[in-house]
Amino acid sequence: VKVTDADAPVLAMYFSFNGGRGYSPEDYIINTIAPKVQAVTVVGKATVGAHEWTVAESEWSVWHVAKSDNGQWLIVVENKKTDAGKANTLIGSIVTK
Repeated sequence: VKVTDADAPVLAMYFSFNGGRGYSPEDYIINTIAPKVQAVTVVGKATVGAHEWTVAESEWSVWHVAKSDNGQWLIVVENKKTDAGKANTLIGSIVTK
């Protein structure tokens, strides 16, 4: 899912089926994001809206990764650091079932 504001990208959201296998947000960052993004670092956890997100950063981007309420999916949100204000507002509105 890509969210734009007047044709300018704000964030991209991805969903990864976890299927109850215990794949954590940290696992996703280490195994999926880090091999493709140079110098990505997990910076901690943040509660934004209804979810606790594991947050990772690179020089220009931020990723928020959280489990859905039922634990079956991982929600991954990627945005540029310059769009953090708009992105965090949208991230705070995400609700899962």
